[in-house]
Amino acid sequence: MEMTPRAGRTQRRTRIQEAKEELILEAALDVFSSNGFRGATVDQIADVAGMSKPNVLYYFRSKEAVFTALVARVMDIWLDPLRVFDVEKDPASEIRSYIRRKLEMARDFPRESRLFANEVLQGAPNTEAFLKGS
Repeated sequence: MEMTPRAGRTQRRTRIQEAKEELILEAALDVFSSNGFRGATVDQIADVAGMSKPNVLYYFRSKEAVFTALVARVMDIWLDPLRVFDVEKDPASEIRSYIRRKLEMARDFPRESRLFANEVLQGAPNTEAFLKGS
């Protein structure tokens, strides 16, 4: 999958470009978390963002590019509880703490949680590279 949004390839992005990309990613989170990757379309993302399809495609070359950028952001948040896991401490205590943090995240980030769960249920075809990372 393509990792770089089109506007991200310029030397320095403007505040307008950053704001438009953020708007697109927020809309994409709604669309992908509701419809899954296969059910989502660039037209739906554009509608939710209040933009035209060509404008969305100016910032992200494809649905896959939008999804990849979104997944990178979600995975950074979603994997954060693993980063604070301390192997030197009591395993039972650390596992309880990890489970508590994950439940809080599911409550605090319902769209991200739905997106991640849907992706895992599909066999993680679009997140495999992130899950195999650090």
